[in-house]
Amino acid sequence: MEPFDKQKFKNICLNGDYHQVIAYLNSVSDGGKWLTKYKAVFEGDKYLLKASDEGIAKLLRIYEDYLKWALTNETTTDQCKDHLIEKLLPMFPDVSDWDSLVETVNNFIKEKGYHGMLGVVLPYPNIMLWKKQASSKVKVELPNDNVEIDVVRMGGVITRGWASYLSWDKVGAGGWVTPTGTNYFAGQYNTLSSEFKVGLLKHEAQHFHDLKNFPDMESAELEYRAKLVEMIYHKNTSTLASFIGRMGDEDGSDHKTNPHGHANRRIVQGLSNCIFGRELEVCPDVWKKAKNKIPAAARKLFEEDNKKLKES
Repeated sequence: MEPFDKQKFKNICLNGDYHQVIAYLNSVSDGGKWLTKYKAVFEGDKYLLKASDEGIAKLLRIYEDYLKWALTNETTTDQCKDHLIEKLLPMFPDVSDWDSLVETVNNFIKEKGYHGMLGVVLPYPNIMLWKKQASSKVKVELPNDNVEIDVVRMGGVITRGWASYLSWDKVGAGGWVTPTGTNYFAGQYNTLSSEFKVGLLKHEAQHFHDLKNFPDMESAELEYRAKLVEMIYHKNTSTLASFIGRMGDEDGSDHKTNPHGHANRRIVQGLSNCIFGRELEVCPDVWKKAKNKIPAAARKLFEEDNKKLKES
């Protein structure tokens, strides 16, 4: 049996299927400890999410029951929405549809003195919840511009959503773009690291810049451009390696409905063509030898995309 592979485990968790996670843990030599923990939650009566406020605790219990159902059954996003509406109706009897549930739950969270949101992180309806936050202004250098954004540090994290729940907090949202900048979860980043300065700030600042100038830009295009910015500024190949590991498969999961997988594959193919003159290079050792060529090649792809945007 193979040993536990952390990156492979993360990738499987992002598929959002509990049974795939269990199958993987059964296939590795050191998966027993994980199996016991998972079965205690998904096949037992253990709960993970807690809050001191009675109303928030009740919401979390219902949400966690919903997550256990969604992650262990074949469902669609709409089916999950309907299921969550049904489960929360006793708590929020005036809710009539998904939009009204989102508004009601988000207002409830705010009234309780917490921060968070109910929304959808495909393919599942999702709650993010934290206790406190602080905002600051940060200037961020981008390839063709400098922008000042609001950066909100979120602390006292209770849940980062379904991916975090399924992966035992090994993966999940680290931050996201907002109308004025970006949010990030404290504890997920070393603020002096390249992961924070490039992987979060520059990535999300590029989203902010693009949405300001192209409000109707598709998610797949937003991710492609922001990930190219990462390639321009990162000094090692670890981020590119993660793109290779997470790019969409040949079964069609790299379609634009999977924005991250689509962008990852598009970037790897573009850089492969620019640097090696071939369609797709995935060997880590080959990329390590060419790491000094990656920033310039990424900038070339970025400028080509800028030209297409201006022409369209």
